[in-house]
Amino acid sequence: MIRVYAATSMHTRRAPLASAAAVALWFLLSGPATSHAQDAMSGTWRYAGSEAERAQREEAVRAATEPMSFLIRGTARDRLMEATAPRPRIHVAVAGDRVELRADGSPRVVLTVGGPEVTVEGERGRGRMRATRRSGLLTVTAQGERGTRTATYQISEDGGWLYVDVHLRGDRLPEPLVYRLTYRRE
Repeated sequence: MIRVYAATSMHTRRAPLASAAAVALWFLLSGPATSHAQDAMSGTWRYAGSEAERAQREEAVRAATEPMSFLIRGTARDRLMEATAPRPRIHVAVAGDRVELRADGSPRVVLTVGGPEVTVEGERGRGRMRATRRSGLLTVTAQGERGTRTATYQISEDGGWLYVDVHLRGDRLPEPLVYRLTYRRE
């Protein structure tokens, strides 16, 4: 069961780094907006990353975990690879200042660009999300107890591709984990 809450001042237990990333992946992409004026970024997108893109993500995970103790390095890499795995299909809807995001199998999250944070809760814990928009880029930030995932969405000039640049920061990561996911419009 996954729940979405409006931001409140109550104390909440936030998800650890891997959970925050998983929650963000589950919630970052959503279904069609109900508003009449839709943005070019709106639509259903299917993952279309190349083998080179997958290898780049794997190398980013390896580099981020290299400084860790050999006792936890393997587990950390496995968890990060799972948490950063691209969703096969995502739905994005942008209408005015409203953004709806959903990945297949996950409930939608509705954010207001520049608005208050939204608390999301999933099987792995809670996190806070917010959205901003600047120069045609949509940035969605998910904050968990031990880490932050920032995903910046950019549409190609021809409107057929969606690039998601991800920056994952965590208290156990000496440097941000940075990678790109590429999606093709369905």
